[in-house]
Amino acid sequence: MSETAALPPLPPLPKPTAKPKPAPKAKQLPAPKPPQPKPVEDRFQPFNKEAEFRALGAMFIDPEAAKIALEDVRAEDFYFAKHQILFSVMAEIFPKEHLLDELHVRDTLARNGTLELAGGQDYLGRMIRETPSAASVELHCKIIRDYAKRRKMIETANAIAKQIGITNVLAE
Repeated sequence: MSETAALPPLPPLPKPTAKPKPAPKAKQLPAPKPPQPKPVEDRFQPFNKEAEFRALGAMFIDPEAAKIALEDVRAEDFYFAKHQILFSVMAEIFPKEHLLDELHVRDTLARNGTLELAGGQDYLGRMIRETPSAASVELHCKIIRDYAKRRKMIETANAIAKQIGITNVLAE
């Protein structure tokens, strides 16, 4: 016969000193509110970022494109503030230099304290690299002008609507 050794008894489990916390109750979520029309001021404004980007890039790569753009659009026609800033500096430099050199534009923006507001050094370089040619600058300027006109029409319609007491004109 084989002998089996008896195992020592297990020590008793410690008694809990604190009461177990009850499971948290599920919070009652409020009923979802129906979608509200957005105020006119918060409405999406029309723009074409690529046309703005390419027109500015074309101004860097071809002096003739810069001349065309400076005749066709104004800084306020651009939707993005960084493009407005950049165009303004280009409009300041071009008549004096008859070309737009990235270094000169970047230096002017830095001296004005607006380089980062205009997208920064990398943005300017990317703009030049990613603009395939200046051939379509007139088309890009036309797109920029068209979107600027649309924004102006919306602004005018909103002003008229406010005058007659309509607050959600053109709301979705």
